[in-house]
Amino acid sequence: MAEPEIPEEIWTIRYRRYGGPDQCGLEYVKTPRPGRGEVLVATEAVSVNPVDWRLARGEFRVATGLRPNRVPGCDFAGTVLACGEGVKRVKAGDRVFGMISALSSGTYAQCITVPESLAIPIPDDLDMYGAASLPLTSLTAFQSLFVHGRIAPGAHVLVNGAAGGVGVCAVQLARIGRARVTAVAGPKNRELCLELGASNYIDYTESFALKRGVHEYDLILDAVDTLNPSEAFDALTPSGALISLNPRPSRLFSSLLNRTKRRRHHVEIVRPDGPQLARIAEHVSGGRIRPVIADVLPITEFAEAWRRSMNGHVAGKLVLDATTGF
Repeated sequence: MAEPEIPEEIWTIRYRRYGGPDQCGLEYVKTPRPGRGEVLVATEAVSVNPVDWRLARGEFRVATGLRPNRVPGCDFAGTVLACGEGVKRVKAGDRVFGMISALSSGTYAQCITVPESLAIPIPDDLDMYGAASLPLTSLTAFQSLFVHGRIAPGAHVLVNGAAGGVGVCAVQLARIGRARVTAVAGPKNRELCLELGASNYIDYTESFALKRGVHEYDLILDAVDTLNPSEAFDALTPSGALISLNPRPSRLFSSLLNRTKRRRHHVEIVRPDGPQLARIAEHVSGGRIRPVIADVLPITEFAEAWRRSMNGHVAGKLVLDATTGF
């Protein structure tokens, strides 16, 4: 097989001022070279996550600085073009997918360099769009349920926002973990949630409220940050946990305060993890997890995808085709 061709320069989407998609522009840069333990990947698909546009709006300036110079994006799927010294697990021509940290150089680019440990082979029966849709959301769900939530078989899990990107992964992973899932979502997503493995479904538009003092949930995963923490604690079993996915300063403070009161409240900030994603890929190959894609848009229309994500109510993930456009 011929070695993949490596371009001399590549396009990137970059913003140098905060404000949202209107501040992002197309820039051409010299193609990066993989360092030791790294691979160069030609991106073919990336997915849209709220953290992409939240960073671009400047919501995390404490971490990203006052003068940004950033490429957005965390998820990627593509083909390895070249390998740096010491790379042994993958080779040029392999299809790989993964997630990089939101605070590192992003994935909205023609080519990216990533550590070999974060470039996971794509299952044979998964296309690039499906692969790109999974890393951040499935890792968030995995770490919420099993690392910090510590759910066991038979646990009762409530997933608030069960039809969103993290929610659809959480429902499927909880089912794999032999938990009983109550899904909270909109009226249009009942069949989707039940099909993915939820045992019960609650339509949040029908005056949804947690039952005070019932103590029926071993884990509450609030993927959309709409639950009142005090009401959530009242619905948990004595050893139950509340996992929140919105890392606003107020939520972080609330989490620390509740820990001092010996309540298990964790604000989940996902971290890239190659071995965990490889386990998820095995579940995909076994038919136990499937991606849920709301739409695929050319990457030239990323601004429209961001606006749809900002408006909410997207079932599954929005994916950008990085092979089209520029």
